[in-house]
Amino acid sequence: MKLTNKQQRFTAEYLIDNNASRAAMAAGYSSKTAESQGSRLLRNVKVARALDKALAKQAARTEITADRVLKEYAKIGFADVADYLDTDCQPKEITALSRDQTAAIRQIELYPDGGGKIQLHDKMKALDSLSKHLGLYQHDSDGRDLEPPSLKVFIQNGDGKIHSVGGELPEGEKTPGVLIGCKDARK
Repeated sequence: MKLTNKQQRFTAEYLIDNNASRAAMAAGYSSKTAESQGSRLLRNVKVARALDKALAKQAARTEITADRVLKEYAKIGFADVADYLDTDCQPKEITALSRDQTAAIRQIELYPDGGGKIQLHDKMKALDSLSKHLGLYQHDSDGRDLEPPSLKVFIQNGDGKIHSVGGELPEGEKTPGVLIGCKDARK
């Protein structure tokens, strides 16, 4: 059995952004019924088969697969800031980093004095996405995701004070976190 013209158009439009309501409207369904029509079309056996085939072709053509996306999230989520610093807590040369390490870099800023700053992509966002994929989130009674506990990173410089990302650690702070000890390279 072949797809109808509207079903074919819906399938092609759905591949653009995976938005069933928008695809239904683009296929000629009324904006008033687009949400229900889109949902119905996704459950239609012929449309579902056509979408599966088209998505498989798209994944092969673009080489974008769920595994590849998860691996990229893992590179960011499991990046360790210590791997980007030399023994003087200065950024390592880019050539000293692996491809997996450079994949986690969002921005590099070099200073005239030879120092610099490496900013990594958002680790918590990547871990959050991986956690959702792996089903690690707990849900409330309405089925909404509950937030995981937060983790802060603290740095102890040569002055002996512990600093959090946004300033000095307040007295008595007991937030779970990761402490990175670095000597002050400017002294």
